[in-house]
Amino acid sequence: MVTEWGMSGLGFVNLADESEPLFLGREITQHKDYSEETAKRIDQEIHKILDAAMEETRKLLTAHRQQLDALTNELVEKETLDDAQIRILLGFEPLEVNFEPEVEQRAQNEQENNKPEQEPNEQGTS
Repeated sequence: MVTEWGMSGLGFVNLADESEPLFLGREITQHKDYSEETAKRIDQEIHKILDAAMEETRKLLTAHRQQLDALTNELVEKETLDDAQIRILLGFEPLEVNFEPEVEQRAQNEQENNKPEQEPNEQGTS
């Protein structure tokens, strides 16, 4: 994000070395085309992004603490919950999903696709 796409305070510059193949441990042997000062700025930008993400995560978890506690208690009691149970627990309407027409349509399409072609009769028509 920071070195390849310029999504930081460093601006729209590509600092990534794309000449080497991707494999595990590439960071160890990766050649840098930028100074130690630029590397420091890259690290600062990465930390700034991570800190902002952590702060946003904390805010979301704090804001929805009651729902998380209710979900936790229900999971401790039942171990597994389906979509409808979770939606009701969190205060959302359960989704009404009916896949029957889609399943029937697919089965019909498969039958039509698997029919053997009729061979023409003696007059050249089928």
